[in-house]
Amino acid sequence: LQSIYHDETRQIKKRLFDIAFSSAALLCLSPVFLIVSLLIKVKSPNGPIFFGHQRIGKDGKFFRVYKFRTMVPDAEKRLKELLDKDEETRKEFE
Repeated sequence: LQSIYHDETRQIKKRLFDIAFSSAALLCLSPVFLIVSLLIKVKSPNGPIFFGHQRIGKDGKFFRVYKFRTMVPDAEKRLKELLDKDEETRKEFE
């Protein structure tokens, strides 16, 4: 049996499908994304619409992830302050 990981034709076909499906999904969902963006801005006019942070991916490489912001604008600062002053919470978080 030949593994699909070594079959270049299958990998190319899958990559093309992924790109085509993702593009179609983004196009279809863009009105929803626009509405969500507007609602976030109305609810919290001084904060950003998107939140970005790093995650670890394949082979231990870091990559940046973006998502709609669902927390207070200074959530990372508040978390750091909480972890600095509450050892029990810091241990649980770690």
